[in-house]
Amino acid sequence: YFEKGYLDADVKEPFLDVDFASNQAKLDFFVKEGEKYTTTDIKIFLDPSIVEPATIYPELKLKVNKTFNIKKLRQDQEYIKTQVANQGYAFADVKFDLKKNEAEHKVDVVFSVVPGKKVYINDVKISGNTRTLDRVIRRDVYLAPGDLYNMSDFKDSTNKLKRSRFFEDVQIEEKRISDDKMDIVVK
Repeated sequence: YFEKGYLDADVKEPFLDVDFASNQAKLDFFVKEGEKYTTTDIKIFLDPSIVEPATIYPELKLKVNKTFNIKKLRQDQEYIKTQVANQGYAFADVKFDLKKNEAEHKVDVVFSVVPGKKVYINDVKISGNTRTLDRVIRRDVYLAPGDLYNMSDFKDSTNKLKRSRFFEDVQIEEKRISDDKMDIVVK
């Protein structure tokens, strides 16, 4: 219901009626969907020295004067986090708040971004590898010791190693060492 704009939707506990004589059951759900909400405004509170919010607005899936959709809101939340993390803020936190106008069935969306500190790569550790040379693996990992963290490079490294077909399974983990350092662990 939230994907279709029904922010006041209420789903009650289901009622189960079992007829043991005929081995049949009837399950009733009681749903009150309310009215559809329209997105009236989207605001992003973010330090412009990190990423200019004006560059983010055109890429958002959620649109003003369109029906609200929680799935698109979560995609936008992830997109904003990626844009900030690509600037080195690996532990950025993007929160959203919905300001509902119940009388007019409209909603304002406010994103608040807390970037934290810039994070640098401390070390790239490779484990579970017995046959392939480390340098062959490292050439597909786009982050190296001393580099500023970049979420897109991290995701691209994971995809590149999985596509290489050298390994049955590849997992890359971020291991936080301090507020501004992390290790990349390739398993």
